[in-house]
Amino acid sequence: MLRTHPDDTAPLPSFVERRHFGRRQVAFEGHVHVPLRPPLVCRMLNISQGGALLEIDRYEWVPAKFRVVVGNFESECHVRHRDRKHIGVEFTVPVRFDPA
Repeated sequence: MLRTHPDDTAPLPSFVERRHFGRRQVAFEGHVHVPLRPPLVCRMLNISQGGALLEIDRYEWVPAKFRVVVGNFESECHVRHRDRKHIGVEFTVPVRFDPA
């Protein structure tokens, strides 16, 4: 239950997990492929069936949709959130992935 009034005694949730899939911490080097531009080096920091967190220096060059390639893994992605060095992406098609 969310607190709706200051007098409510129910605790406020500190964090609401919105991910549908578990994630695994990784440190894989890869590339972001954007049409008409050279590949941008990235580092995949975590991955799940539904998406990943990428670290990239030229984040401002990354459009809303692109292809990520890490080793023999490739997926079309779209950006869910970004900050100055990180881009959270959702895979267009969830991948087969076992986080165990």
